[in-house]
Amino acid sequence: APGEYQLTFVGRGRSVRGAMILDVPDASELRYDVVLPDGSIRGRIVDRSTGEPIPRARVTLTPLDRLEGPGLLAQMLAGEGGVERERTDGEGRFRFDRLAEGSYRIGVEQARRQVGDSIVEYAPMRSLTVDLGEDEDADVGDLELDPGVRVEGVVRDETGAPIGGADVVASPKPLRRGRPRRATSNDEGRFVLNGLGPSKWQITASSDEHAEGEPFELEVDEGVETVAEEVELRLVSGVLVRALVTDAAGEPVAGAACVLRREGRLDAGAISGSGNFLERFFRGGAATDGTGTMDLGRHAEGRYELRVTQGLRSASRAVELPISGTRTLRITLP
Repeated sequence: APGEYQLTFVGRGRSVRGAMILDVPDASELRYDVVLPDGSIRGRIVDRSTGEPIPRARVTLTPLDRLEGPGLLAQMLAGEGGVERERTDGEGRFRFDRLAEGSYRIGVEQARRQVGDSIVEYAPMRSLTVDLGEDEDADVGDLELDPGVRVEGVVRDETGAPIGGADVVASPKPLRRGRPRRATSNDEGRFVLNGLGPSKWQITASSDEHAEGEPFELEVDEGVETVAEEVELRLVSGVLVRALVTDAAGEPVAGAACVLRREGRLDAGAISGSGNFLERFFRGGAATDGTGTMDLGRHAEGRYELRVTQGLRSASRAVELPISGTRTLRITLP
C-alpha cells in the first residue's frame, strides 16, 4: 500500500547492514537500487603493560541506531541483535567492513594469551563509541587490555553441603562495562572465575535442583591481581513454580513466553532463569505448551512479577512465593 516504509538490509558473513526510508507511491511496481555502504572500522588489541598483540581476541561491534521490535523475546534478543563479532589475527588486528554511516560501540568479549606455561585471561574493555561517517575508514588504533583478576569460591546448600555442577555467573555493574564471566562448580562445590576487571561485580549461582540464593557483591579495585576474600554462594531448595496462561474465555494459551522477575532487582540477576532463557527457547521449552503451562523452575521465597507475552499481547501480575513447596501461577492474557 502507498506510504512511508523503512527498508532494512542485513547481509550474512561479514558486516553488511543499513537502513533507508522509502516513500512508496500508489503504483503497481517500484524499483529502488540499493548501494551497499563501504565504511569500515579497524584497530588492534594489545596488552597494556607489555604492548604485545593479543591474537584470537573476540571483538564486538554494536550499531547504536538499530531498531528493536515489540514483545518479550524481541526485548531479550535486542542486546544480541545486530552485534557483529570478529577474531583478531596473529598481530592483534581486527576490521569490520561494509558499514553504514552511524554510531557504533566496540567491545572485547573474550581475550586470552599464552604466556609461558600459563594462560592470561584479560579483563573486559570499557566500550568505545565510534561515530562513522559515510564510507569512512576509521582506525581506532591500539585498544589496551589489562590482565583480569582471579576469584575463587564455593557453592553450598542450606545445610552447608557442597553443590557440584552449579552455574556461576559474575556480572559487572552496570552491565555495559562488559560481558559476564562464567564458571561451573566441581564436585566439591568449588569454582574459579577469571578475567574480572576493576568494577563492582555481582556473583550468583544457579542449579536445576535449587533456587537462586542471595547474590554476592564484590568490588575489584584498580591494580589488584587476586582477590583474597573467598566467595561463598548459598542456594536454597525454594519453590517449584509453574505458570498457567489462559485467555479471557478461560482457554489455555500456547506459545506464550513467561518470565518471573524478582522485586527490587534491576540487574541481570533480576530475571529468574534469564541466563538459560534463549537456550530453552530454541530447545522449545521457553513458552507455554498446548495446555497453557510452562515450568519456571525453582525460586526463593519473596515477591516477584510474572510477565507473559505472546506476539503483541502482554500481561503481568504480582506474586509472593513461600519458602518451599509447589506453586502454579495463573494469569490471563487479554
